[in-house]
Amino acid sequence: AEADMGVRVDAGGRMGVGHAVRCLALTQELRGRGLPVTVFGRLDIDWVRAGYEQVDVPVRAADQMLDAPLSHAVVDGYEIPSSLGQSLRDNGIRVAALIDDDFGAHQVADLYVDQNFGARPHEGGPEGSVALAGPDYALFRDEILAARSNAAAQSSAPVKVLAVFGGTDPFGASEVLVPMLLDTGVPMHLLVLCPDPERAIRLRRLPVASGQEVEVVAALPDLAATAAGCDLAVSAAGSTVW
Repeated sequence: AEADMGVRVDAGGRMGVGHAVRCLALTQELRGRGLPVTVFGRLDIDWVRAGYEQVDVPVRAADQMLDAPLSHAVVDGYEIPSSLGQSLRDNGIRVAALIDDDFGAHQVADLYVDQNFGARPHEGGPEGSVALAGPDYALFRDEILAARSNAAAQSSAPVKVLAVFGGTDPFGASEVLVPMLLDTGVPMHLLVLCPDPERAIRLRRLPVASGQEVEVVAALPDLAATAAGCDLAVSAAGSTVW
């Protein structure tokens, strides 16, 4: 049977994985409370899709959402037209929109959630809509919470550094910041997340100083545990900072 909770979200390419990852955190909580959930959209990143599969959440095509027997819906994506939220609400479905300042705030919803530092409650939603803003409403996956509770102070030489610029590094930030890290000359084991094979080759060929080592990986399914084991994390990502 179809779920009564629907999540409209995508992951992959230039859109990255942040939307799908924070929706996964919400989905884990909903499933933990015994609520059925269905995702509508494209999850082109294997480890993201696997995260939903682990909590028994089916993934359907985005255009199937309006025909599904839903009672509540979550919409997360800057490019998703506001007509979706409006159509869902017209069908009697309660809609929550996850937004980042003005990004995604065009959506028509009953609830707006902006989890960012310095966020202000969204204005301009439909009459009676509710707006939540700030870190109190940040969405954490179960594995993030587990890693935080198990994290211990690190002390190592050379230092362990994690460089992660979103799940897909859509703007090539690694090729800007990794050379800057190496130029410090500080001995380090530098772990870089870079899913692009050609970019990864160039990163591995960067000159290193004595005591420096660069490890490039295509995916970090357990990012939280990896980060907890490092001394320093450098990022230009969005939801990853949580």
